[in-house]
Amino acid sequence: LCDAALPEREGPPGLFHGLTALFEALESEYWGAVYVMWEIALLRELGFALVLDRCAAGGDPATLAYVSPKTGRAVSEAAGVIYKDRLLALPAFLKPVFSPPVSACAGDVPPASGGGRGGAEDVLKGLKLTGYFLEHWVFVQASNGVPAARRQFQERFEKSLF
Repeated sequence: LCDAALPEREGPPGLFHGLTALFEALESEYWGAVYVMWEIALLRELGFALVLDRCAAGGDPATLAYVSPKTGRAVSEAAGVIYKDRLLALPAFLKPVFSPPVSACAGDVPPASGGGRGGAEDVLKGLKLTGYFLEHWVFVQASNGVPAARRQFQERFEKSLF
């Protein structure tokens, strides 16, 4: 993926450190979420930053659920419900973590999402999300499209779930 996407002889230091962190995370149960976050960093490094911390439609950032395939910006559940067939799913581990209001009772506190953790189904959502933007933003002009190894990785990951 790096070989196909990055300019020759350029090594963005942030991406290198992210790749090092990914290698260290391969032994952990969260390696998939870390990989998706690394692909998001790759997109950002290439000039295709996703905006996943606020709603593109002005909705509540605590209820982000989708990403617009046109803009790469997150959309809240309420704002995106009528367009959900055309939007990409936002995995829970990529959603911003919000603290409940101080006045909230203990029983009213929603479980925290985000924080870098993700189950296999959320990782698959993340792979589909980054895969979409790799295909339509980064490799759109490439004759071979997204590298075969990346496509096969996602396909094998998806097959491993079922």
